[in-house]
Amino acid sequence: PLVDYSDLQYRFNNNFKLKDYLQSELDSYYNNNLKDKITLGVQIRLTDMLQHHNVSPLSKYLIRIQEILNKNPNIEQLFIATDDHRAIEEVSKHISIPIIYHEAFRASDDDPHTNPYDRHNQNIREDANYLLSLECIKEIYTLSMCNFLLRADVSAISNVATLLSTRINKLYNL
Repeated sequence: PLVDYSDLQYRFNNNFKLKDYLQSELDSYYNNNLKDKITLGVQIRLTDMLQHHNVSPLSKYLIRIQEILNKNPNIEQLFIATDDHRAIEEVSKHISIPIIYHEAFRASDDDPHTNPYDRHNQNIREDANYLLSLECIKEIYTLSMCNFLLRADVSAISNVATLLSTRINKLYNL
């Protein structure tokens, strides 16, 4: 069973509001990509966490995703929130249902982001920290709108998505 986050949701919603343009963008993404489609949201946290904190490797995510899909054959698509583009590519090779995600700045083969501060480098793109924060917010809110959620081992994004959700039917841990 899901933990009752109603008090935290109430306090959060009374103290935090998305800008109208961002709410509109998220509503549009939901209507065009998630509405009326049973979706498993998956938050895959790799890069520096894998390098420095011994979190689960991508292979464990793949096994867990397949287990969830086997238990829930009604799931129509995956929404992936990740810091590593290789995760999207690898999941795409092993999962037969459609995979959706937001365009975001992610680790790459050329820049694996193994240092916790790699993606905060202002020289990579203008307004890097602002854009990174915006991308995280989009992923959090989209994860919270999925029907099922597979949480990363250690992730504030997974925690906040769980807190905000009123749509998740079943929550899975890695």
